[in-house]
Amino acid sequence: MEIDSDSLKIAQITFAYENAALINILTKRGKIIGQEKWDKLTDINKEISDKLQDDVFMNDMQTPVSVFVTFETEEGHTRGTVYNDYPQADFLGQELDL
Repeated sequence: MEIDSDSLKIAQITFAYENAALINILTKRGKIIGQEKWDKLTDINKEISDKLQDDVFMNDMQTPVSVFVTFETEEGHTRGTVYNDYPQADFLGQELDL
């Protein structure tokens, strides 16, 4: 079956990353600053610095875990989901699911 790709216009692509650990540390840092607990700021800054020096952490944090695609039209979305019925190339070792 041949798929007509004329209506598969994409409006936006957004990648999601495995960065919750860093966001949590930065949130904790923000609370420390907001509460003016300056004596704890050095420790949290060191924790952030240590994480950013960790190659495994940085690689994990920079690897997309999800991709969100917004099509320009409902028809484009409908046509795009037809691709789920056909074998596809992997994206970062995972099968795509539209």
